[in-house]
Amino acid sequence: MKVLFSLLLSLSPLLAQQANPKLNDLSVSTALGGPEILEVVKNAKTITAQRVDSKVAESEAEAVKHPELIILDEPVAVTGKESDDLRAALTSGSTYLSTSKRCVFRANVRYAFIASPEEKVEFVLCFGCGEMEVWHKGKMVSFGPFDGGYARLLDVTKRIFPKDEFIAAFDTKIFEERAARMREATP
Repeated sequence: MKVLFSLLLSLSPLLAQQANPKLNDLSVSTALGGPEILEVVKNAKTITAQRVDSKVAESEAEAVKHPELIILDEPVAVTGKESDDLRAALTSGSTYLSTSKRCVFRANVRYAFIASPEEKVEFVLCFGCGEMEVWHKGKMVSFGPFDGGYARLLDVTKRIFPKDEFIAAFDTKIFEERAARMREATP
């Protein structure tokens, strides 16, 4: 009964935010690490995408530092429909309505939103577990799942990297059912 109550309590803000843009922004800014992060995402003049991998942290202290990334390719500009779709997925409260998982985070893609030379926010996504790190000013400001936006983010990523066999192997079916359950008021 406590689990059902917790689930209903956590779903009520989502239902309310769908009708109220201010609640959506509050929910998103909380998930991303603060309103400053949300503003950079909304107002970034430049968006880039880069294929990366990561070394697994060997200690808890290493895990809180900026991840040591293995650069697989140069950043590419994200423009047009892809930038609109990416921004829409990352600024939707429903993207972040899911529980954390127990898996080993492994970076697959890094998206950088650059509002100015001093204002940059990076999203490092793991499509294996559907979790992301949010980095701002050299610090991780948020970490969490993105199940509700998994399909949208994977679709955009596949369009940006159409020939990448590693990215092509990810499938949304795993996350579709879970995301649908998170939108319903019943477990």
